[in-house]
Amino acid sequence: MSETQNLAFIGQDVSENESNEPQRAKDEARRLFELVEGKHERDQQIRRQIHLGILIGFWVGFSLMIIFLIVWAWQLLLPARLFFVTITSFDIIQAIIVSIVGSSFLTKHVRNFFGKLND
Repeated sequence: MSETQNLAFIGQDVSENESNEPQRAKDEARRLFELVEGKHERDQQIRRQIHLGILIGFWVGFSLMIIFLIVWAWQLLLPARLFFVTITSFDIIQAIIVSIVGSSFLTKHVRNFFGKLND
């Protein structure tokens, strides 16, 4: 031990000072662990909330697409007296479906093209 570590106050037992040192280190390590663990739990909660939001958005979009497809098919297959959507609305639904299918098709082929360039 160095000279500065051997110093003690008057009436203080040196062995008492040395025995508190490991306990203080354990207490400090426990406080640090609790701080890090709390931050980790907060980060996990934020990740779960973001994941849930993305999942809900995906299923809402997917459900809308299915509804659009059903309405579109209904309008195409059944006679005009059973139509419940105006021609303008039908054109909008058809434009949405065509743009979704077209962008999916284009995305697939662009990925394949760039994938072949990287190989």
